[in-house]
Amino acid sequence: MIRNLLPTIIVIALIPLFFWTSCISEEKKLARQKADSLTQVQTMRLDSIRRAQDSTESKHENINIENPLKFQFGKSGNTATIKYIGEMEFTISAKYGDLLIEVSFDNPTYEEFDSAGFKVAEYLFFSDSIIGNHRVFDRDIFGNIIEYREYNRLGELNESVISKYMYPKHHILKEQTKYNRYKLISKSIYTEGSSHNLLEKKYDENSQIVEQTLYQYDDEWKILSNKTYTDDGLFLRHDDYKYDEFGDEIYHYHEFSTDNGKDYHKFLRKYDSNRNLIWYSSINLGNTIIGHPDRKVDREYYHRYNERKLVSETVLIDSRESQPVKLFYEYKYDDRNNWIEKLEYKKTIPVKVTKRQIIYY
Repeated sequence: MIRNLLPTIIVIALIPLFFWTSCISEEKKLARQKADSLTQVQTMRLDSIRRAQDSTESKHENINIENPLKFQFGKSGNTATIKYIGEMEFTISAKYGDLLIEVSFDNPTYEEFDSAGFKVAEYLFFSDSIIGNHRVFDRDIFGNIIEYREYNRLGELNESVISKYMYPKHHILKEQTKYNRYKLISKSIYTEGSSHNLLEKKYDENSQIVEQTLYQYDDEWKILSNKTYTDDGLFLRHDDYKYDEFGDEIYHYHEFSTDNGKDYHKFLRKYDSNRNLIWYSSINLGNTIIGHPDRKVDREYYHRYNERKLVSETVLIDSRESQPVKLFYEYKYDDRNNWIEKLEYKKTIPVKVTKRQIIYY
């Protein structure tokens, strides 16, 4: 009798397995459909960018979408002729081999670069194809922003900043004027003193001084400190900086005025022999954690890098958390060795994927 019932028992036992396999197959099918539609979505975004450029063409003629551009992907990528970089982050609900089940994403962005690798425009999307605000950066041959403009989704100017430089090679300002859509907002004038000192006087729309900042630089015009006060002499903020022998920042002290007095922060950095950042510490010296008056807010980040000098592991130590947080990263590359997908793991669980679309010419 048991032998006669055996086929029925096997079928009943396999029903949940068939159901689970069917669910996975359906999820995989949806994921593939999403991947297949990505190119179409990117094309829609580029069409939106072109319309935005057309609507503001007379306002920023330096942006020509037909010109080939180049970009250096940090310290790890190869210089390659491109026009745009599109980037979008997804959270992950499941992973089956190389197939990711993506559930939500942040607003995608597109960035445009010039031949020296400086960003000349960026576009923010509300959805897959609806462009929001976009920003334009006009630069000189040293990469200094000489004019910044922000437009709304209708192509109307929201804000602009015009900058003139005393020493362009060292990025030292001489004058900076800010406008909104209707009028001047503020104007800053910089005057050089002795021993690489600069005094900035900031004026409001009525040409009244509202604050003054004294900057101290080293012989190579790297910032060492700044102190800002109101026109009445009230303290606003103060910064100190230190660098290693390669000119990388290793120390930053920041102090600023609050309604309750002053707040203090300290930032420390260490680098490896390839000048990759391997340790970063952020310490709030002025505020205590609620419920822990004997502890300060303190965060430390430790980084490891892969053979292409991209971060492969991050350990976050937060004084508000009982355990360190470990994150691991895997990358996929295109044929020019620039990464186009970054998968983030928390322990062994994939939690986020960042995708890039790089358009080459």
